[in-house]
Amino acid sequence: MSIEITETELISLYNKAKENFSACIHAEENEFLKEEAGGSLASVTVKESDINIVLSPGIPEKYTLEICLILYSSDKIIGKYIFYEDDKGNSIDDSLILY
Repeated sequence: MSIEITETELISLYNKAKENFSACIHAEENEFLKEEAGGSLASVTVKESDINIVLSPGIPEKYTLEICLILYSSDKIIGKYIFYEDDKGNSIDDSLILY
């Protein structure tokens, strides 16, 4: 099995992850993140990191993409955001990890 992703598709995946990160940090139910981060996360710099392909055991045509963004504040890494998408392009989860 091979999975081919074009540069355009990579850009699209990173953009989707960035849009979801923005929605995450601006969601009313996530107001507590400001306290955990020591301020607003809206001012952090977001840089593209890696994209991992996680295959489902026994079903090679089913996979999950993990699109990782690294979060910086004043040139210091403060955390990462991971956006999860299934093989059909559906958003399935996300996680925000603050260091």
